[in-house]
Amino acid sequence: MALVPPLLRMMTVLAHSLLLIVFSPRAQAIGVSAPRTITAGQNATISITETIDEDSELRSKYDGYRLYLALTPPGWGTGPECWLANNLDLSPQTVNIVIPTDVAPNNTEVRIADSFIKKGSEKESGYSYSSTVTFLGGNGTWSQRELNGRSMTNANRLPCFLLGCVRQCNDRYYTGEESSEKAADDCSEQCLKNSRASSMKHLSMVAVLMGIVTCGLAQLVL
Repeated sequence: MALVPPLLRMMTVLAHSLLLIVFSPRAQAIGVSAPRTITAGQNATISITETIDEDSELRSKYDGYRLYLALTPPGWGTGPECWLANNLDLSPQTVNIVIPTDVAPNNTEVRIADSFIKKGSEKESGYSYSSTVTFLGGNGTWSQRELNGRSMTNANRLPCFLLGCVRQCNDRYYTGEESSEKAADDCSEQCLKNSRASSMKHLSMVAVLMGIVTCGLAQLVL
């Protein structure tokens, strides 16, 4: 994956913002605000304050928001690393999020980012960032890949509770050579697959339990 120096990330963010302003005159810029400090594993309230006008043509392209955790690896620029909330309705709102303990070290400065999205799609419109947030209680460590300025995630696909798994993959397979990134990425993809499989198993168990309860109630009625 490509190197992501600070200037390039900054230029990308500015370009996204300018595109929204120039080509979307009836779309208000996304506004996201967060507390000055967020403690790992605890609820935090994030406010999304602006939206797209009801009669804007952009309503056909975007119908929701995605909230991200944006990190700044030492010596590099800031960018979304994973999502905290997905497929949110396209309206001003407050959202409760929980940032996992292992996403960053204690006292790390992070930001919350958001974007217009089409629900169910990875596509986003660009990012808007909150002010700096101090992340307390974290115990994460930067992977060598992050310290080398290499992107290791697709923030539109990766929920933040799996970021620790992705880092473990990179600690295991990434050697500092670009050729080692595929093995790390394949391992990271398995993190996502295992999570989906676990979710499906949980849903199946719930369905079975609901069926048992329903049958029991039916027998009582009879």
